[in-house]
Order: sequence, then structure tokens, then C-alpha cells
Amino acid sequence: MPIVDLYGYLQLPFSAKESSLKKQWVASMNAIVNREELPEPRMIEGSLEKLELSYKAIGLHLLFLYRMDRRPEAIYWERVREELTDKIHNVLRKDMKKFKRTCSACSKDLPWNHDHAICDSCFHKRFRRRYGDDDFN
Repeated sequence: MPIVDLYGYLQLPFSAKESSLKKQWVASMNAIVNREELPEPRMIEGSLEKLELSYKAIGLHLLFLYRMDRRPEAIYWERVREELTDKIHNVLRKDMKKFKRTCSACSKDLPWNHDHAICDSCFHKRFRRRYGDDDFN
């Protein structure tokens, strides 16, 4: 392999902190050196973290495909990644419904963009206790 090509593969941007992505990179490099087919990225369903790791694995695979000028294969994997993106969005939408922001004093539901950790009613009660009704009006 020409040194320029090797350097290009060494510079592919991916999350090297993920051991599975490092293994994928090594397996892909071995396949290139041995003139074998690239191994397919590992797809894991389940939690948001697993889906995100699968997304990263496809992204790394795409980097290799584009570097090797294998556009038809890349188009297929782009579609797979789009489907995975939809799954990730669905998980996020579903999980966001589970989370609520509530007043730390009375547990009343708060809107997501509320400025404080307590509701306006609890804030006004505390303000009255602290400063009296005359200062409040």
C-alpha cells in the first residue's frame, strides 16, 4: 500500500475511545491489506447508547468506502444510517415523554423552558414569607 494511502487511513476521524470502533478500524485495515472484502459494521439494537454506537460504526464504514471510491456501497450504507437515525429519534421522542420537569417545592409540572427550579406560585409564597406582603405588591 502506498504511504499516502496508509496515511489517509490513519487520519480517518472516528471515536478511538470506543473499543469496538478501534476493532472495526483494525479489521477494515486488515481486509484492505489482504485484499479482502471490508467487514460490515456491527449493528446493535436496543438502548440509545447501542443505537448511537451502531451509527458511529456505520459512519466509520462509510469513511472507508468513500476513501476506496466505492460509492454504490456507500449509498446503501447511507440509507441504512438514515433508518438508524429515525430509530434514534423515535427513542429520544419516546424517552423525552418519560421525563418531566417538576417544582422542587410542590412537585407541580413545569414547562421545559421554565427559568427556575420552583413554580411561580411557590416562588411568590417564599417571597411573601421573606419580604412580607407590602414589598410584594
